[in-house]
Amino acid sequence: MRTRKRYDKAFKAFEQDHDLVATIDPMNTDLLRGLDINRPNQLWRTDIKYIRKVKRFVCLLAIIDWYSRHALFWRLSTILDFYFCNEALKEELKKPGCFENLNSDKRDSSPVVRLWQSLQDEAVYLKAYENLTSCRKGIGEYFKLYSTQRPHQALKNQTTFQVFCDGLMKAANLI
Repeated sequence: MRTRKRYDKAFKAFEQDHDLVATIDPMNTDLLRGLDINRPNQLWRTDIKYIRKVKRFVCLLAIIDWYSRHALFWRLSTILDFYFCNEALKEELKKPGCFENLNSDKRDSSPVVRLWQSLQDEAVYLKAYENLTSCRKGIGEYFKLYSTQRPHQALKNQTTFQVFCDGLMKAANLI
């Protein structure tokens, strides 16, 4: 619970610092209720997960495209503080052609929960990472596998990367 409060505080400070109040509202997911998510970059979700190493935990921040379930961005840190959240989000948000809505996960959200569970079962528990370097490498390999090689039943057995790219092409009227 303390982690979520610190994260919300960091996210709110980031939001005010970047004048994104109209676009980002981590405190009120009801604004998204009824929103028809029908293309990539329409809604990004961000969430934080603690990843267990042999002796300690690290914090994993990820941004996921809600339409395709594609993990767009992730970062690891040994501490969860404002600086980590702020710098990680600033890095991704400064890219051109980004998102329309960014939302933090305040309630259970099946795709994010499934991603975290898959990551834990298929990478973290099996590897027992000794240090931050091995953890970063292992999680990077897992996200690459998750995005480009693993078909998802909810996406008609396509990969998240395929659905993301096809959606971008369709939105640009290229297919």
